[in-house]
Amino acid sequence: MMKIAPETKSSLHHLMKRNGWAVTILVFGLLASASAAAAENETYQFRGLGTYGTASSHDDCGYRAVSFSANQSTTHESGDGQPVTSDRGYFFWYTSNHCASTWSYGYAYGDLTISGNSNTLKVSGQVSGWDYSSGSGSPVTVDVDVTVAAIGDYVGRGESTYSFFSPWGTFHGRYAGTYSDAGFSGSITLGSSNLLDGLNNSYASLYTANSGYVALYRQ
Repeated sequence: MMKIAPETKSSLHHLMKRNGWAVTILVFGLLASASAAAAENETYQFRGLGTYGTASSHDDCGYRAVSFSANQSTTHESGDGQPVTSDRGYFFWYTSNHCASTWSYGYAYGDLTISGNSNTLKVSGQVSGWDYSSGSGSPVTVDVDVTVAAIGDYVGRGESTYSFFSPWGTFHGRYAGTYSDAGFSGSITLGSSNLLDGLNNSYASLYTANSGYVALYRQ
């Protein structure tokens, strides 16, 4: 029985979440090269709940900005046992002051605790990264305690399905997701400073994703 290499599966999963048409093209290549003695089923499911946001401010001397993204995802592959859930976040900050001829930026990412739903999401925990001040970088930890809440009643929705048939097999994929505008509050703390303090322009979004595929490889 023909087995699909792990690295090939990983690429397929990534593309499924990013671009269904790209997956269809990739699957064509996989099916065309299949030489299994018997049929083999392959299934994959992905569910995601997440948020991203940004905040900034500027004055006569400079500019400050912070952005973040956080996602709770659950994946389940055929033959791999129980679903696997991961909570991760990424944070980036930037400051410039041309009056004082200074600038700095940094980033941090890692595992977090993410709880809630598509209306309200809480992101908390500590992540590690690097902070660069005028070119000199140093390792840092960032404490996160942010709540993101949907604004208004509007929820955008998207859904698509993909199918492919050939003498070497069949493939069926689908994607469904939602998104809504949101606001956020709380703290992203570097040292003793909350990076969100004083930032007066902000935007955030909450989103969900549910995608997967079923593939049958045959002679």
